Amino acid sequence: MTNLNCLIGYPAHGAMIEDLPRKMRDLLGQREYYERQIFQALECSKTMTVQASSREKGSLSLPEIVQSLYGDVDPEVYKLAVEPSVSGTLGKLAEDRKLGFKMVNVERKWFFRKRGVLK
Repeated sequence: MTNLNCLIGYPAHGAMIEDLPRKMRDLLGQREYYERQIFQALECSKTMTVQASSREKGSLSLPEIVQSLYGDVDPEVYKLAVEPSVSGTLGKLAEDRKLGFKMVNVERKWFFRKRGVLK
C-alpha cells in the first residue's frame, strides 16, 4: 500500500481510514513497541540466568512472557486476547529468525537466536 501511495483505506470492517499512511506508521510503531517489550523480558531472563551461573539461554514460555509484560491477567482476557497477540508476535519474530524456541516438556521456551537483537 505504501509503494502504491494509497492515501485512504477501506477495511473489511470498521470505518474508512482517511489517513492511511499515518495509520500504517502507527500500527508499525505499535508492533515494534510490543517486540521491544518481548526482547526486554527475554533479556531480563537471560541476565538472571547468567547471574545464577546456569547453562540455560534465559528462555521463557508464553505464560512467563505474559506474566513479565502484564502481570496477572484475567484468564478469559488471557485466552481471548493476550495469548493470541503475544503468540503472533513470537511467531513473527521466529520467522524473522530473531527468536527461537525449544520444547521443554510440552511447552515452547523462547530465546534469542541472534546477538544484538536489542538495540
